[in-house]
Amino acid sequence: MYTERQTNKISLHIPSLSKTMSGVYKCINDHNNGSYYEIQQYKVDVYEPPSIREDSTQFISLGKDSKIKCELFAISLPMITWHKKTEDLIQIFTDDKYKIVSDGLIIKNVTQEDAGNYICSVLDLKYSEEVDMDITVEVMIEPKIKQIVANPDRTLIAGEALTLECIADGVPYPEFTWSKVTNTKPGVNTTNWFVLSNKMWFENVTGEDQGTYECIAKNNAGEAKQQLVIEVLVPPQITEFSNKTVAVGSNAQIVCNTIGRPTPNVSIIFIGKDNDEEFRESTEDDILNNLSFITVNPSHEGFYICNASNEIDIVTKTMYLTVLRKPHFKEPNETIWGWIGKTVNISCESEANPKPNITWRYLGNNEQTVDEFHMKRQLIETLTSEPDTYYLTIDITANSTKLYGYYECIAKNNLGEATKQIYFQEGFVPPPIKNASGETTATSASFEIVVPDYLVGPPIIGITCEYDEASNYGITNIHKNRTWSIDRDFKLDKLKPKTTYNIKFAAQNEVGVGEWSASFFFETMKPSTPNSPIWEVDFPVVNVSKLNQVLKWKAADDNGEPIDYYTLRYCQNCEIDEESCKKVNIETTNKLQLNTNILNANTTYCVELLAHNQMGNSATANITVYVAALVVEPTPTLSAGAIIGIAVAVVLLALLILDLILLIWRRQGIIANCYYKNNRKRKDDNLQTRDKKGLLRANCESVTQENLNKAGIKEYEYNKTTGIITGKHSSV
Repeated sequence: MYTERQTNKISLHIPSLSKTMSGVYKCINDHNNGSYYEIQQYKVDVYEPPSIREDSTQFISLGKDSKIKCELFAISLPMITWHKKTEDLIQIFTDDKYKIVSDGLIIKNVTQEDAGNYICSVLDLKYSEEVDMDITVEVMIEPKIKQIVANPDRTLIAGEALTLECIADGVPYPEFTWSKVTNTKPGVNTTNWFVLSNKMWFENVTGEDQGTYECIAKNNAGEAKQQLVIEVLVPPQITEFSNKTVAVGSNAQIVCNTIGRPTPNVSIIFIGKDNDEEFRESTEDDILNNLSFITVNPSHEGFYICNASNEIDIVTKTMYLTVLRKPHFKEPNETIWGWIGKTVNISCESEANPKPNITWRYLGNNEQTVDEFHMKRQLIETLTSEPDTYYLTIDITANSTKLYGYYECIAKNNLGEATKQIYFQEGFVPPPIKNASGETTATSASFEIVVPDYLVGPPIIGITCEYDEASNYGITNIHKNRTWSIDRDFKLDKLKPKTTYNIKFAAQNEVGVGEWSASFFFETMKPSTPNSPIWEVDFPVVNVSKLNQVLKWKAADDNGEPIDYYTLRYCQNCEIDEESCKKVNIETTNKLQLNTNILNANTTYCVELLAHNQMGNSATANITVYVAALVVEPTPTLSAGAIIGIAVAVVLLALLILDLILLIWRRQGIIANCYYKNNRKRKDDNLQTRDKKGLLRANCESVTQENLNKAGIKEYEYNKTTGIITGKHSSV
């Protein structure tokens, strides 16, 4: 504070008052140098301005007694009044509904109608100052969660995104808290989500995110809780299915461990040593779950496939079971035949794992001296000079025939050993055939041949014969021959009827053809009726299920006389009478077949077939044909594109024809326009060629005077009708 002196007065200035400055102030005036003093006292009472310090928006609880706060500051003798703003300003008094207290207004049994705008007015009776405050009152409502929405769904696949939204009401709008209430395993990361207000996000859900999630909506009126179970489907995954190595005779177990939700269905399929899944069909016996072998044997070795599937996906994994075993020979004793010109591979291939070491030995035979034995043994050692030779290769010549005899190979690994003996023996051609018998027809002969029992050499693989008419044997040494494999019928065809033939046989093996047998004679029969035709069907009852199905038969043996035709008779419902049966003769030049489109659907037929030649008819070949209710196969239809193309082509063709008619009739249309336009253009071009100075113009066309002056040309007009040229502005 400070004083300020003016004429005949002095003033005390206080720039900023505070309550501490309250008190009595004295102004002392000195007269005549202290002859007397004049004192004036001033009492200063400093007070703070009245104020209300409360929130402009307040909440009260529904159904409870609640207070609207209006706390006063710096008011000595307050007089408080309350008003509620409606269409009119209504003053509130203390009654059954309201109670005015020093620090606010108590509203009893709050209802929704109590919400609104209130005015708290305070008058300081001491200083006559008044202050008002507008308060917006909202009725608090406890939160209520309508639902928790999972987007896209509460059940989803691992790796997908998920959003949970907690939809709730409440006044004031509630605050939200999210939590996972399902117990999680120790060490499992549970912070895979992000929360913002009433939403929770998962960028990529995992199997560990499955569980129960709780949303808590809370405000001053209370709180609400709701839970939602999230189910995460996890594709199957094979966690353990690895290769195994076990020894023969030991115990082994093949286990396919998987994870996934729902729990995967697991099956193990045995493929074998050749992992060619494309061409191998698995049977139900191949499909197993976890495998346990009490005693492992070599047949268990191979590829195994584990299939794990659930409703999400299917995965497979392959493992190989290796079975360790000592060497084993399928044939511990083997005979191998050799002959001059033959290359022989004597094998010591065995079933073993790990790979065995091979040792060869020559044991000799009973027809040699000691010196020959040692010489051959030394030769064998030379042939097997390379270690672990699985094959002993011998090219047989006239000088190497002494290598015949007994050989021994020993296969050995760390699990054991096995020995194989091979008798390398010289092979010979088969001996002569001694017994043969036959049956004849007019044009064929069938033989029963007894092959030799005693054979020193490879087995017989075929029979060769030489045959001819008996009368030709005194004329020429060139005769017909025929060779059959040992598993075929020994039959000759296309023989002459009632003719005597001479035939001899020889057996054949890998070494060569044996000696000829003694000659046999047989005589064909005279011509007769044909043999019965043979239907090319599997069963005597044939089901026909589609249109144009054909039933074929083999040509019958004519027995010396050519077949003229085949007679086909088919009887409806197997009723043998003229009305039900129809007969068809089929020439031999036609296809030997019955086309079922001549038969009625949903009908049974008895079909008879016979062959005819000059000697008569053959025996009948009978079948029963059942024709089902046939379904006509749809004929191919035009595609939509083809139909559109045809329609466009038809329209263009119609337009072209119409344009030609207009051209001929009235010289109009597109073609006429193009033709006459080109004709006029040629005439105009000829005219312009003659008009080198640009004088020839249509009467309606103008030439600027400026351009004519530049060219030094006077302006004229040419009348195309009269041919007269005049000055443009001439009066003539």
